[in-house]
Amino acid sequence: MAGTRGPKGTPNGGLRGLVIDGPVPSPPDYLDGDALDKFKEIIALADRHGFIGYFTEFDLTILVEFCMVHSEIRMMEKFVREHGFSFQAVNGNYLPRPETRILHGLRQRLESLAKQLGLTPWSRNAIAIPDKDEDDELEKFEKEHSGGN
Repeated sequence: MAGTRGPKGTPNGGLRGLVIDGPVPSPPDYLDGDALDKFKEIIALADRHGFIGYFTEFDLTILVEFCMVHSEIRMMEKFVREHGFSFQAVNGNYLPRPETRILHGLRQRLESLAKQLGLTPWSRNAIAIPDKDEDDELEKFEKEHSGGN
C-alpha cells in the first residue's frame, strides 16, 4: 500500500499505530460474525489512512485475537443484557453472574491487545517509528560499506 510520510518521525501526519506493509491482508477463514466485521473495519481504517511499513505477520495474529475477543465481548454483553448482572442463589442472596467477571476480563484483554496494536492514543505515541532521514542514512552507510554502489 502506498502512503505519504507526515511530520518527521511519523507516517501520515502523525497518525501512528496499525501500519500495513504490502498488500491488505485477508481475514483468516475461521473469523466470522462480529470478529470478521471488526477485522474488516480495522483493516479498512488502516488502508484509508495509508499506514505502511510497520505491520507484520506477527501483528496480524494479534489483530485476529483482538477481533475474536471483541466478538466474545459482544456475546457476553448480549447475555448480561438478557439475564442481568446478578442472580438469586439458592439461599436467597443475590450474587454477580460469572459472565460479568468474564466480561471484565475480556475487556481488559481487549485493552491490552489494542495497546499492542497501537489502537489507543497513548500507545500510538509510544510506538517507535524510525525517522525517514535515519532510514536514508542507514541505506547510504550500507551501500558505502558493502562494496556496492
